[in-house]
Amino acid sequence: MSHSEFDTHWLNHRFSFDEAARNRQVERAALQHLAAHSSLHLLDIGSGTGANFLHFFEQLDRPQHWYLLDHDPRLLAASLHRIATYAQEKNYPHQRRGDQLLLHLGPHEVRVQTLSGSFEQLETLVDLSRLDLVLASAFFDLFRADQLLTLLDKLGRAKLAFLFTLSYRSMIFDPSTPTDERMVQYYEAHMQRPQATGAAMGPHCSRHLRDWLLEGTFDFVEGESAWQIGPTDFTMLHYLLGFMRTAIAELEVGDDGAVPSEQWWRERTEAVHSARLGLVVRHWDYFAAPRPETGVSS
Repeated sequence: MSHSEFDTHWLNHRFSFDEAARNRQVERAALQHLAAHSSLHLLDIGSGTGANFLHFFEQLDRPQHWYLLDHDPRLLAASLHRIATYAQEKNYPHQRRGDQLLLHLGPHEVRVQTLSGSFEQLETLVDLSRLDLVLASAFFDLFRADQLLTLLDKLGRAKLAFLFTLSYRSMIFDPSTPTDERMVQYYEAHMQRPQATGAAMGPHCSRHLRDWLLEGTFDFVEGESAWQIGPTDFTMLHYLLGFMRTAIAELEVGDDGAVPSEQWWRERTEAVHSARLGLVVRHWDYFAAPRPETGVSS
């Protein structure tokens, strides 16, 4: 299996957990913001296999133009395929046109356009003045704080509302042991390890975002969005234990430069096989919109 194929399988598998985790209060605020628009232009940053589109487009029920932005063209192709498959299952008329997909939701035309590139070159990829909402899900915790803040400043200057969901905060095993807690710390340290491009924010992403909002001119709604992974969610538990095992193995800690993670991984894998392990992964969601300007009375 190629790396891109693995990404596709992982992103598609986590979809139902993301759906259950989304904070409905935060989501309602975003939908209320869009309610007055007769048609919509929406940008999804780090769109993966199209999860945000699939979650929202039927709820919006009006003409829509979606821009799906991702750095991996193979994921963009997979997203169009996934959306077309869903449209076929729901009997929505649809047609693929190069890097776009056109489908009909009742009387409404819904256009999906893929954009290959980095969110750091946003202005060269899409006309920000046309957008009604910018979305991103499970994305910014893998980037540096200055990258996030630069993007937020761009959105602030353009006075664009945004919905950023499922930013990682922490995780706890159930039942939990001191070794579990230490391994989670190693895993989060790996997220924030020094790299050629700098250290990612990891679990501190939502704090940087909140600090920016408190200092700025946006009103916002925030709330937790946690994955509740039960003892019978075997595939999800195996995915997450595998991610942790791979990440921790790349660290050098301890007197001998090694991390004693293999025995822990074997014990936790055995607990998964016998349905004795659960996991809560905490995320945070934000919806923010420019604060209405108030006139100065004389």
